Amino acid sequence: MAELSYSAQFDILLPQPDLIPWDRKKAVPKPSLLAQEVEAEAYRLTASTTFATQKRNWFSNRIWGVKDMGTALLFIGMHLACLAAPFTFSWQCVIFWYVTYCITGCFGIAMSFHRQLSHHSFTTSKWLEYFFAYCGVMTFEGKPTFWVSSHRFHHLQTDTPLDPHSPAEGFWWSHMGWVMDKLSKDHRAGCVVENNVDDMRSQRFYQHMEDWYWAHVWGSFLLLYVIGGWPALIWGGPLRVVSVWHGTFSVNSASHIWGSQPYKTGDLSRNLWWVAVVSFGEWHNNHHAFGFSARHGLEWWEFDVSWYIIRLLQKVGLAWDVHTPTPKQVEYQSVKAKSR
Repeated sequence: MAELSYSAQFDILLPQPDLIPWDRKKAVPKPSLLAQEVEAEAYRLTASTTFATQKRNWFSNRIWGVKDMGTALLFIGMHLACLAAPFTFSWQCVIFWYVTYCITGCFGIAMSFHRQLSHHSFTTSKWLEYFFAYCGVMTFEGKPTFWVSSHRFHHLQTDTPLDPHSPAEGFWWSHMGWVMDKLSKDHRAGCVVENNVDDMRSQRFYQHMEDWYWAHVWGSFLLLYVIGGWPALIWGGPLRVVSVWHGTFSVNSASHIWGSQPYKTGDLSRNLWWVAVVSFGEWHNNHHAFGFSARHGLEWWEFDVSWYIIRLLQKVGLAWDVHTPTPKQVEYQSVKAKSR
């Protein structure tokens, strides 16, 4: 299996929508990058060494389920609503957008959904954990259990056909396309089964979010309108949501296509500075090398605002069991150490 290309693995592992000849809780061997390069239908992604093969139709000649169409309409509607931003512009709106963008993107996605819930890289009191998670709910990126389940499967099956969003099927697929293909999510990595989040399902807060997720996210938009009318709604709603979306999506796509690989992870993960900036410190190759770490910016110049906040919380006693790699672990994983 390890000597096969991504495309060949796909044809073996996903022959039918409802059948996978593989235990989805076991990691698939990473496909051969050299074999992928010589696939007949493979093409090089722009300015990258990654070769992709489109294995599913993205738009036409495919099954569009009700949830797929709903997701597509949500994406289209949110982006179109952003066009109203210039007509409601004020510097107060810009500040409001930036503050809500940081709260939901940093506290909600980078710190909560990603580092705390998906990887248990640090611990807080439950009230603070739930506050951070609620900030994540406000991003419209899905229920906490779905987000965490998808991400855990991503790390288990990174850049194999059972990865929910590998760029081995193209930039669009890894960026947004996978979210609009429920059939693929169902049978690739079991994302809809969500059988890897029992630690969350046992908690009443996340059970509540399972049942009342949409009431909370749409209720937040109503609250924005009540607080500040159309300007607050547009800048704190669609414009803020779309900004956070593309920061998160870029980690899945751009950070597996472009950038540097200081650590040997065996996958396509890369450090890309501008993605780290918009995603509050997601230096992605570092993260795949040390998935347990609350700190992603391992060099002094790798700006990681999420880590700075976690470190501050630790200093004042609001966070503990904060995990970071040891110097020996960093040395062992580094490309230079591997090449000696």
